[in-house]
Parts: sequence; structure tokens; C-alpha cells
Amino acid sequence: MTAGVSGRRGWKGALTALLAAALMFTGVGAASAVDAPGSGGSITGVVTSDVDGSPLSGIYVQAQNDDGSSMASAATDADGSYRIDGLLAGAHRVHFLTSGTPYISEYWNNSTGYFGATTVNVQDGAVATGIDASLSIGASISGVVTRDDGSPVVGAFVAANGARGGFGNAMTDSDGAYTVQGLFADSYTVQFSASQDGLIGEYWDDASDSFTATKVPVASGGTVAGIDAVLSAGGSLQGVVTRASDGSAVTNGSVTVLNSAGNSVGQGWVTGDGSYRIDGIRPGDYKVKFVSYDPKLLSQYWSGAGTTADATPVTIVAGQTVSGIDAALRALASQISGTVTRASDGSPVAGISVNVQGDSGYFFATTDDAGEYRIPAVPGTYTVSFRDPSQKLANQWWSGASNSKDATPVTVVDGADSAGIDAQLAANVTIKGSVLIDGSTDLRGHSSSIAVVAAVGNEYVGMSYVRPDGTYSITVGPGTYTVKVELTEGLGYAVAPQYYSHASSAADATPVVVSGAGDTTGIDFDLASLTADVSLSAGTVQPGAAVHVTASGFAPGEPVNVELHSTPISLGSVTAGTDGTVDTTVTIPADAPAGAHRIVLIGQMSTLTGGSALTVSGAIAPGGSDGPGTGGGSTGAGADPSSASSSSGTAQLAATGAEIPDAALLLGALMLLIGIAAIRIRRRA
Repeated sequence: MTAGVSGRRGWKGALTALLAAALMFTGVGAASAVDAPGSGGSITGVVTSDVDGSPLSGIYVQAQNDDGSSMASAATDADGSYRIDGLLAGAHRVHFLTSGTPYISEYWNNSTGYFGATTVNVQDGAVATGIDASLSIGASISGVVTRDDGSPVVGAFVAANGARGGFGNAMTDSDGAYTVQGLFADSYTVQFSASQDGLIGEYWDDASDSFTATKVPVASGGTVAGIDAVLSAGGSLQGVVTRASDGSAVTNGSVTVLNSAGNSVGQGWVTGDGSYRIDGIRPGDYKVKFVSYDPKLLSQYWSGAGTTADATPVTIVAGQTVSGIDAALRALASQISGTVTRASDGSPVAGISVNVQGDSGYFFATTDDAGEYRIPAVPGTYTVSFRDPSQKLANQWWSGASNSKDATPVTVVDGADSAGIDAQLAANVTIKGSVLIDGSTDLRGHSSSIAVVAAVGNEYVGMSYVRPDGTYSITVGPGTYTVKVELTEGLGYAVAPQYYSHASSAADATPVVVSGAGDTTGIDFDLASLTADVSLSAGTVQPGAAVHVTASGFAPGEPVNVELHSTPISLGSVTAGTDGTVDTTVTIPADAPAGAHRIVLIGQMSTLTGGSALTVSGAIAPGGSDGPGTGGGSTGAGADPSSASSSSGTAQLAATGAEIPDAALLLGALMLLIGIAAIRIRRRA
């Protein structure tokens, strides 16, 4: 049995539970298999560059199943080949990691996110072949990190984290310069850390936290330079952590510095003699929290407080060290205990995560081979939940509830045990279905940005990201759920969320009833695209004229392409403002044919599209549609300028530009998607 103690968790804890639920959908990849010697199964393939097909050596390839019980890796050889052995039978996801190279990391088959990856079916004693990858060169962010006096900071850690899950990192060299490579199109928060040198970390541009950081938009394959940072000297604090019972050192724990909002601004770890030191702290007043990894010891705030409200602030001054910030942790005298069994046969279940949460804190443990657990806890009232990390058994809240709202509270009294907090877990089942956009299986390469969620009231119970083929499956226990589709940034700006069945709100949703008898299928969705609101300064112009374009609805900071249709011709690219608006001026080509056209704006990250009609005056020329074509008539120079609205219109469009469908180029950029992480779901009304 293992157990641990931490402070109260907020939304991050809920998100972690959702991600665990999302790890259970499976789909079998189309891979061939041959006999393999030795135990377990194997995966082989070749990694090449999509620029010229040349083999890529030194690419780290990792395969794992969803519950983490089977994981192995290998690096590609000079010919780009790799082989991973010793895998358990079952579905695995294969990740091609490109750290230190200009290439974009991806999962098989052409997914940038874990949840969108196609799984490979591993068979014992067989080799799954053909698990190849053709990697694209990504974008980059570069800059220089210096001190206040202009001297370079060597070995500073620079991390770029995108709104859609793009990520990368680098270390500064002897000149303080860095380049983060292998990024896909996204809007990035860039963080600089050098606490080992006693310097205050920051976010670009001179922000103290990620919420106030200036985002760095990066286009597909683009290069963004000049993302520099000047780091100042911070203050330090140090102390010793001991046991209150006998004064012996606490040898395994952490110390966290918290700002007024309760966010961490620095963290250190307790060493073998109980001491710790934290450097690079921004000057100010903070509260300090001490946590032991011994589950029997209670967390504490300086000085001797049990809650952050009662903690004594510590004042940090630049260039100075505050000593004597010590803690003596006391042992917990109360506990919650019980046994977890299978509902089907009453057999004990090992490895179940038992979570105790209430106003007095958060505590957890794992059941042992006998299905038993014991959790030390401070006096208070709690809800107790039981979760199977393998997701084979349904989550449960004491006593027998399927969600926290219906849970029976457990009251812990000082010095007493709360025993018999047991659970009988039923087998999990799944909700399955498919997701379309505008009636099409074309998900714009953004399947991993589409989440299907099963909820009870306001509580998420299960979640799955959609596979590239549009299917999904959510692992849940028996119960009645509200099932909806939500879109992660930035697809959430281009597609409207939806409740089952085709409802726009929870009040109008059709409940999904799940029994324990088997899977619930056919829970399908057809999402509707949103359209950007685009306006032009004029509805009729001469070739070579300037047109003022305004638009709204895009993801903040995303690159937006401006094109002249029918056959698309680029008029430029602009970055949306922090409110998602575009305000720019473009020039109509001097050789633009006369007739009806459209100025179309396309968000590179969100895929949001919108346009407005434009008539180019002059001799009437052959027209077409919003794509390549040579169709007939068009409107003439006398068109009403009021046509400069977002109306689609009915006139055919004059042919413009070369016969190269820009939509195909856009689709390639849109395939550069996110994974895990973090997932923040953006709700739209």
C-alpha cells in the first residue's frame, strides 16, 4: 500500500482525472505482423525527412499502452530504422520525439497529439512492421538571454508552450543565445528560467506569470527571432524540515513559495539532512508550504500554520537570503480505511486509487493486494472516491455513488479511525459514436482538438478525444449522462459545440442512459462551422487599389491568411489581435480580372474562415466558383457597394491567380496539431 498527502487541489486535479478517463479509447492501426523471437511483441519502422526522403538517425521512438503497463523505446539508426521489443500484447501508441532537431515530433500515424494517434496492435511473439514516420521541419523561436548588466546567461532554460499543445525547449549557449526548434503553428508562451544562477525567471515579454505573458504567434515553418529576456537577481530562502515528534530530519519532501494568488513562484526539495534552499525568487511577500512524502506527516505552512490563511508571510529582498524558515511536521492521528472489491465476484482489487477530498485537505492512497487501504487524514468532512487507473472498473464515490454530487460524506474525528469505507466496483462500459463537421468526416486535421465529454450535472465523468476517422469512445460506469462535444483552442473559434442529440444547451440535451450490460453506441454528432465576420471598405474597386479589411472571431494572436478568390491568390498574412479581430489593408493585384470576387480570411490555427464580396471593375472576364474554375458571367462595375458584407452572394467569381488550390496547402498546415497535456477546453455559447 502506498499513500500520499497534498493540499487542496483546484481545477488541475479535475483535469488530471479527466485525462485519465480519456486514455481509454482504442483503435487498431493498420500494421502488418510477422513472427518475432523472444518474449513480448515488437514494433519496427523507418523515420525519414519529408523534405527529401532522407533517413533520420537519432530520433527517439517510444511505444506505450494507455495504462502505462507496457512501455519501451529505441533510437533510429543511420538508415532511419528502429525496432522496439518487449511490449505486452495490445494497443500501443508510437511517439517520434525530435528534441534537439528542427523536425516536428509526432505520433503514428501523422498525429501531433496523443489522443489523435492511431494505435498499433501488438501481438505476443510477432512484429508489427511499417510503423513509419515522415517528419516535417518545424518553425522556430530564437532570442538572447542576458543579465541586467548585459552579460549573457549561460545554461538558462527556455520553454515554449502553445495554446494548442505545441511545445519545445532549449538551453542558452555561451553567448546567451537559444533557438527552440521543431514547433508547429501555434501561439506560444515563452518562459525563461535560471534559478541556478539566482536569477528571477520570467515570461516573454517581461511578465511574471503565464497569464500576463505576451503570446508569440508562429506560422507553419516560420522563424520568429528577437524573443529576448533580461533576467534580474532574485532573493533566496533556506531552512530545515524536521519531525515534530523527535526532531529528526524529514529526508523526502518539497518546499513551495506561494504568491498572494496561491500560485507557486519557486520550489525546492528537502535533502537528506532535512535542509533546503530556493534561489531566484522575485522580491515580495510570500507564504511557504512544507510537504513531506511520508503520508503520515501533515503538510504545514510557515510558521507552524495548518492553512494558508494562517501562514506568516516571508519577505524576499533581491540579492539577500532569508534563513531560518524551518518547519516541524506533526504526524496525523486519524485515518480512513476500507476494502475495495469487484462487484461481480467480491474478489479484492489491488492498485485502486482512493482519494479523500474536503475543506481540510486532499489525501490519497492505493489499495494493496488484499484490496485494503489506510489514509491518514486531519479531522474534517470529506468525499471518498475510488478510481481504477486501468479504467477496467467504473469510478465510484462512497457510498455506491457514480458521482461526487451523490456521494455520502465521511466525517473524520481527531484521534479516531473511520473504518469500513468500502467500495464494490462494477466493470466499465463505453459510450461510442462518431463526430462530423458540416456532415463530413473531414475534421480538418484537428481531431485531437475535438473532445467528447460525459457529465453528470456540472461534473465531468469521462472524456475522449476524437480519432482521425471521427470515432470516439468514452469509458464510464453505469448511469445517466449528458454527453457533449467541446472544442479545444483554437478549433473552438471555428466550430460550435454541441450536446447530444443536436442540442445547443444542456437543458435541451437528450440524456444518455448507460447500463452495465454492454456498450452504448450510436451517440453521434454533426457539428456546424462558424464563420468569421468580414467587412471591406469598398464593394467595388479598380485593379491595383487598396482595400481596408476588418474581421472578427479569430483566435487571439493567430496568423490569418488573406486571399482573393475564386482561384485563391494570397494578398498577405496578418496576426489577429488579442480580441481575435483583424484590421489590415491589402492591395488588389494590378492584373486581377474584372468581375465578382471574394476576399477570404483563413485562420491558420483555428481554421475559421470568412469572406466578403468584392467587384473588380473593368472589362467582364470569365468567372468561376470559390475554387479553381473557368465558369461564365460576373457582375460588372456597377455593382452596389453595399455588397461589401459577409453575404455569400450568388454571382459567379472571376478566375484569379494560378491553378494551385490554396486549400490543399492550408490542410497541410492544419495537420500540425497538439497532444497532452494540457488541455484547456474553450466553451462557446
